[in-house]
Amino acid sequence: MKEPRDLTPQEILFCDAYARPESETFGSGSKSIVVAGWPDKNASQRSNTLRQKKQVDVYLKEIYAENAESIGEVVCNIQFDRRMARDKGDWSTAARCDELLGKRHGMFREGAIGIDAEAEQLSDKKATEARKIAQQLTVNSLDEEAEQEPTMTEADRLRISGKMQHQTSEINS
Repeated sequence: MKEPRDLTPQEILFCDAYARPESETFGSGSKSIVVAGWPDKNASQRSNTLRQKKQVDVYLKEIYAENAESIGEVVCNIQFDRRMARDKGDWSTAARCDELLGKRHGMFREGAIGIDAEAEQLSDKKATEARKIAQQLTVNSLDEEAEQEPTMTEADRLRISGKMQHQTSEINS
């Protein structure tokens, strides 16, 4: 792909830093602005303004189109590897593939919408369910103990009757 003539070198540098997956600032407008040489002050606002320029938008779309095929290919490979790992029972590799796919979709970024809150709600829900189950098991075992009639062995009967006879003989004496 040839670089557009209607963009400044600084704008091209911003686009490359922002849209190329191999860039350390990929997807971060503020960081890409700084890499391109603009000051850190108002970087986010400058990034938004720059991305609204028609020439910049066209160049970003060209970069995305160029990378879409390679990104799609990698994602397909990861999905295939995940299926193969699961079929073989290699859960560690399958989990790693899931992690990579989650990262690709931005699921683990700080501030990802709803992820942390959803995970926390699930944890709370699981803990509540576990407490209810434990409580129910305790109640059930207590109920079962109460329902069982005490069984007395022959030795218990003899011991009790012996104590009673001993107490009776003491009273009579």
